[in-house]
Amino acid sequence: MANTQTRAHVASPTPTSDPKTKNFTNPSEPHDDESAIEVAPPTSRKEKRKQRKQTSQPTTASQTTPQNSSAQFLKPTAPPNHPPKSRKPQPSALAIMPPLSIPGLTSATTSLYKHPILVCSLGNPGSTYANTLHSAGHYILSHIREMRLYYGWQSGLSGLVARPKSDMFHSFSPIRGYQRTGDTSAPAENFVLWQSTTLMNVCGKSVQKAWDGFRREMAGNGVEPRLVIVHDELESKLGAVSVRDGMSSARGHNGVKSVQASLSKGVKFWRIGVGIGRPESRDPSVVAKYVLRKFTYNEEKALRYAASEVLERIREISEGKKYPG
Repeated sequence: MANTQTRAHVASPTPTSDPKTKNFTNPSEPHDDESAIEVAPPTSRKEKRKQRKQTSQPTTASQTTPQNSSAQFLKPTAPPNHPPKSRKPQPSALAIMPPLSIPGLTSATTSLYKHPILVCSLGNPGSTYANTLHSAGHYILSHIREMRLYYGWQSGLSGLVARPKSDMFHSFSPIRGYQRTGDTSAPAENFVLWQSTTLMNVCGKSVQKAWDGFRREMAGNGVEPRLVIVHDELESKLGAVSVRDGMSSARGHNGVKSVQASLSKGVKFWRIGVGIGRPESRDPSVVAKYVLRKFTYNEEKALRYAASEVLERIREISEGKKYPG
């Protein structure tokens, strides 16, 4: 009996604690697996470094994703419902197609201008008189021929003729519009350039023959050809360009007088004068020496600038915008 009573009064075992651990485990208290268990801190430096290394490693997706998670949580989220970007309407192919037939844009021989023009320059022929002030008309036309699409000088119409090139055709591009194939530096023009090959003072008959031949070429086209005379002008400032009626005062110019006397009555023509300046002296010998000398570099430069204005005046005459009285 004594032994039994001794057993009955034995106290239940007290929880033991390890001074080296932070917490203790009471086997008499319920707990959830590892939730109530804390691992004792490392006691050595090696274990501390190992623990720091483990805590510094990034957590992988497999560690953060619960194993028993439902598949519905793994579905990708739908992108935000943004309204679609508006697009500019694209032009249809029919909107950029050219018309089937456009008059005046089929070939270079069909002019963009109203009236075909025979442009005649007055001057003395030959290399002796080339690039002299009195032959400034010849120089102007030669420079225009070099600037535009013209063939070289050839004999014709009782003088020298330079005709516009007719082997350039127009093409259409949706971006660039109508253009000439090949060299596009100049539009189609119906200006025929002509230079007199006779001396200035007797050039009228040659101009009359050239004009008669040009009118025959233009017969049946349904358009009225026009005649323009380009000549030097002693009484005007160097490089100045003026447009006058062909039968207005010649101002002492013998070449213009010869043309006026030779052309048939009723012929309407225009004169474009290019100023060459004049010496201070009015003595005829001084004036003759002045107009027959070769022009200087500055004089040539002024005539080159004048050539562009002369071409513009020719265009205005062709379009019917210039009718000097």
